Amino acid sequence: MHSAPTDCPQRTERFGWLGDMQAFAQTSMYNMDMAGFLTKWVADIRDSQLEDGRFPNLAPHPSDLDWLRWYNAEYGPAWSDAGIIIPWLTYLNYGDKRILEQQYEAAVRWVKFIHERNPDLIWRNSRGGDYGDWLNGSMTGLKEYPRESSEVAKDLFATAFFAHSTDLLSRMANVLGFTRDATRYAALYKEIKSEFNREFVLSDGRVKGNTQAGYALVLNLNLVSKDLRSKVTGYLLEAIQNYKGHLSTGMQTTHRMMLELTRNGHHDEAWRLINLRSAPSWGHMVEMGATTIWERWDGFKSDSTFQSPNMNSFNHMAFGAVGEWVWKSVVGINVDDEHPGFKHFIIKPGVIKQSAWVKGEFETIRGTIVSHWKQQNDKFEIEIQIPANTTATLYIPTSEFKTVKEGGRSVKRVGGIDFMGMQDDYAVFRVGSGDYSFESVL
Repeated sequence: MHSAPTDCPQRTERFGWLGDMQAFAQTSMYNMDMAGFLTKWVADIRDSQLEDGRFPNLAPHPSDLDWLRWYNAEYGPAWSDAGIIIPWLTYLNYGDKRILEQQYEAAVRWVKFIHERNPDLIWRNSRGGDYGDWLNGSMTGLKEYPRESSEVAKDLFATAFFAHSTDLLSRMANVLGFTRDATRYAALYKEIKSEFNREFVLSDGRVKGNTQAGYALVLNLNLVSKDLRSKVTGYLLEAIQNYKGHLSTGMQTTHRMMLELTRNGHHDEAWRLINLRSAPSWGHMVEMGATTIWERWDGFKSDSTFQSPNMNSFNHMAFGAVGEWVWKSVVGINVDDEHPGFKHFIIKPGVIKQSAWVKGEFETIRGTIVSHWKQQNDKFEIEIQIPANTTATLYIPTSEFKTVKEGGRSVKRVGGIDFMGMQDDYAVFRVGSGDYSFESVL
């Protein structure tokens, strides 16, 4: 990341692709201080926006792309939507609403561009490059896998991001005090969501195409009702099994699927997927000698040949977006959308039998957050650090509140800790700033 996020350092395509960075944005902010970088780059996105509202696929945008005709119409779902998604994520992580102030009018024009050309609220028209869930299973050379079950329908994919951008635009307006706009875009989002379900979701929760990507999208972008989430998750698990227990997702849905497996009670399945060693998987890359994450799941095949000599980076950010899952679902450090800039945050460690310990330290603008946990037999221990002038919601895995201790004492006797209740197999606490050492019985 030198001035602009670059997806392929090895070929003449060293551009700031919006879709790649949109998927990787949260992971980047867990690993580096991105506040200055993203504020600058979002300005590049804004400067490259066309008068009709289209955000580009690339920023900064080259003045002449005639020699690169495969760049098509130079905008599209999930790529152009980065013009809304990335400013919003930057605001959540750093708490500076100036990036929303600067980007708001451009974001309005983008949503207006889609809406005017798709008045029925299904994004069928004017999809530009229309990459969809790029580099999904249908684009591999793995002939032993069912190709037809990999690629999510592009009208479904596009409409999901139309809904998501509209939802975020409503939230932006609310933060900025534009009450009338916030209400209007919230209503539009509700209408898009309704039409999305009518068009793509059956009454039993089946999603058009029956793909891993489709199920991951509707779960991650909250496009189905709460009462359907468990059924949709069940179909997602089926879709994974039908793909021989592997991922068939592309760059826009892989990290989202991992997050949703954990969020919907199947952290063990996400853990299994990230530890696979056969293609398609991250472990396959390691087995083949990779020291950086590849552009394609099967970039270097088991027979030591290239999947494609023409488009085949061995150092690419997109599938590295799974880092977001590692930080949120394994280490357990999560931003709280209601308290941007980590004024209040969530620590919810993802405990799995196969993992003995995890150590994570995250530098926020308010100080260092620490989550160091370990388990042995039925005993769980976690050391946490909550920066000064912040608070956290802490989830301790246990089915018995009375087993939870801090510093060897019952939590009832420790100041600055409030028990909020039991949720699933966690005891939930509100914790003030300081260093703590908790233990519980799993």
